[in-house]
Parts: sequence; structure tokens; C-alpha cells
Amino acid sequence: MKIQQVVIAVLLGFLIALGLRLLRGPADTAPEERQPAAEAPTASGQSIEITLYTSAPAEIGKIMNDAFTKANPGISVNMYRSGTGSVMARVFAEARSGQIVPDVLHVADPAVFEDLKQRGWLQPHEPPQFKRLVELGVADPEGHYFVGRLLVPVLVWRATTADPGVETWFDLTKIANSDLGVPDPMRYGTMLNLFFFTHEQAGDKAAQDFWLSLSNSGVRFGDWAVGLTATITGERKYGVTLDDQAERLRQRESIEILYPNPTPVVNAPMGLIGKGKNDAAKVAASRKFIDFWLGKEAQQILVDNHLLSPRDDVSYPEGRTPLSEINLGKINAAEMFEKREAMVEWWDDNM
Repeated sequence: MKIQQVVIAVLLGFLIALGLRLLRGPADTAPEERQPAAEAPTASGQSIEITLYTSAPAEIGKIMNDAFTKANPGISVNMYRSGTGSVMARVFAEARSGQIVPDVLHVADPAVFEDLKQRGWLQPHEPPQFKRLVELGVADPEGHYFVGRLLVPVLVWRATTADPGVETWFDLTKIANSDLGVPDPMRYGTMLNLFFFTHEQAGDKAAQDFWLSLSNSGVRFGDWAVGLTATITGERKYGVTLDDQAERLRQRESIEILYPNPTPVVNAPMGLIGKGKNDAAKVAASRKFIDFWLGKEAQQILVDNHLLSPRDDVSYPEGRTPLSEINLGKINAAEMFEKREAMVEWWDDNM
């Protein structure tokens, strides 16, 4: 298959100006949805409406937006959601027609924000606990983007299955070929981040050998179901998935969850669109929305919905591994932005 076919079939067929391919985020299989903004009049009877474009799951977007508008009755949020690739295709199509619609952008791909930063589209902002976010490696030091959600890949297996003896991601080669399911890094931005992370950890040659070993041994690469659903049904003994998906499943199934040491923290960033935005009231409302999203109340909402938070003042439910107990590896978004096309090309040529 040619690279161009991969871009069309797997990366949703759109190119950004520098020729970079944008991969779909972890929720890319969900249909697009638009949540109309509820009327929220100010004291003067006026309502300030801001527009959020996001790839976050619809239920998370609605919960967070409802909490924000309840706390800020003078502001309403018009939300459009789809997969990362579809969201960005829409953004660029609208831009070509002369309008940049979203006030706030939140998609699961740091490279998108590196590109927009270089284009001059993002307005710097320092949300709550900004210095901590920078230290964790989930915010641009110049404030052009910062974490909206933390996504962490994990290994899962049923409680009745033997412990696989895995300590690092490279130990996945210890698992018998037919026993392991891994979501395809060329289909999901989160898994591409894991692919890139192995290169940062071991160097290009060792990382490539690792992935080739998995492929040559018969490991199945597929959609998210190949990692989680196939493990629960017994089709596979072990699977790679995201921690929030695993935590949701653990509410009704007896499974084990392992964070290999170290494991990458995948930043699903959020940014304030500055290009073409001249309405000071809307810009101020958009900043307030971001500050709310990264504030303690909203971050506790995310934790209560099985996600991790970069904040150090949230409470995790019993049995949930908090962020402080995970050995997190940082991903350099700028470097990944530069190397991304070459990584896609290597995968196409070798896997």
C-alpha cells in the first residue's frame, strides 16, 4: 500500500499545510455530534456564546459543558465533536472559506497544536497550575496549549489469566504471539504516541526491531476492541488499551491493569484560538472556560469519570491508581511533530 493510500484510508484523508498527516484520536470511531448552546442570558439579557470543537467523548463534553454553564450562567457553549481527524478537516475547510469557527479547540493530538502554534493560530494562556503542567510535560512552556485530558496506555488481562511478567513495554515480546492484541498505531493517535515513545526510550533501531518482532510473531494489530474486548471474550489473553477504558470495564469485570514502567502520558491538549478572534468578551469567556476545565471542580469530574488528572488536589476512588503512582514518561510534542511523517512512512514500508 502506498503512503498516500494510508493517508486517505487511515488518516482521514486530509493534509495540513506542511504535508503532515494528522492521525485520528482515540475516540475517532464515534460519530460526529453537535450540541446546541443553551440560552444563558447575562444580567443585561445578553448571552455570550463560545464554540468548542473537540474529540472528547460526547458524554464527557456534555458533563463538562453543563458544569461550566451552571457555574457561569452568562456564557453558553456550542459544542461540535467528532474524531480528531474529522474535527481538524472541518477546521481547515472552514478556514479556507475565510472563517475560523472554534474559540476553544480540544483534540487528542499534540502534533496538531504544534502545527497551529507555528501557524500563529493559538493565543497564549496560562491556566490553573500552569507551572505544574509544564513540569509534567503536558503543556507548551509558552502557553500555546495545555492538557485537556490525560490518556495513558495500559496492559490488561482477566483476573483468571496468569500474570504475563511484563515490566516495560519492550517486555510485550514475552507474550506468546496469539495471546496479545494491540491497537494499530497508524489508526489511533494515542497508540502513535506509544510508538514514538518507544523510539525515545530505546532509539530508532531498537524500537523498530521491537515492533517488527511483535508483527512477525503474529501479534494482532486492529481497532480498540482487539485490545480490550478480545481480552474479555477470551479471544486474546492480553490486550493494550487506555486506562480510562480499562477502569470503566473494571466496574463490571474482574480484570488486572498494568502500567508498564515507564509508560507515556499522552496529552490530549486544549488551546485558545486567537487567529481571527476580535470579540474581547468572547475571548475572555473562552479563557474562563479553559480555566474552569483545568480547575479543581472540573478535574474532579474527570477523575470521577475514570480519567486521570494532572492536578495534585483531586481525590481518586478506592482502587484507582493515581497519577502520582505511575512512572510517567514525557513525550516531546515538537519532536514528534517533526518525525511523524517519517514514522508513518517506516510503518507503511515494514509492517
